[in-house]
Amino acid sequence: MGRERRPPAVHGGSLAKADDLVAAAGYLAARSDVDRVAGLGICASGAYLASAAAKTSLFSSLALVAPALPSRETVVANLGGPQGVAALRDAGREAREHYERTGEERLEPAVPSTDDYFADPARGAIPAWDNTFNPASWDQWLDYDAQASASRLTVPLLVVHSDAAASPESVREFVASVPGPVEQRWLEGVTQYDFYDRPGPVKTAADAVARHFTAVPSVHRQQ
Repeated sequence: MGRERRPPAVHGGSLAKADDLVAAAGYLAARSDVDRVAGLGICASGAYLASAAAKTSLFSSLALVAPALPSRETVVANLGGPQGVAALRDAGREAREHYERTGEERLEPAVPSTDDYFADPARGAIPAWDNTFNPASWDQWLDYDAQASASRLTVPLLVVHSDAAASPESVREFVASVPGPVEQRWLEGVTQYDFYDRPGPVKTAADAVARHFTAVPSVHRQQ
């Protein structure tokens, strides 16, 4: 996903990221030295992975750690209600029109400089991440439904989350709609950012994911 090359107006679209994951899974599945393809999604990538898995049968199992799976209602509420969403759509339209007129992207910071994780060089503010967001893609973000893929997931699924992390009610709503087998691990008092780099929660989640993936039998392909 990090090396994608797309027109600026669609940079960062959620469905485009899901398509990238499907393409990556297809590449791996075609290799003779790969006997199965499992998917791990953390935070927002959990939603993109679920969307990808709903489109293809290439994944043998899935694991979502601290997934961001907000319903559309939650998104609207978090972005200032219908009025706030309308303002973002207007900003997106203006950014697209500006690019069409000038060829220049109106890039904005993806997170504020006060963010506890992504603004901290000792944590998420690494050189490989440029902290930019193209407002021209607002429509794609706002129209994306992270809950839509739940009813189409049939492979074994592991969810690791916490009531202190992002939108736990949306995660429970998502899990309730999954028809396939689901294992849940709910950790107490673990924040969203704790799942990213705190040794304790990271080890707990990683160990759970490893057990989940190894429990699914390999698919031996004929040579």
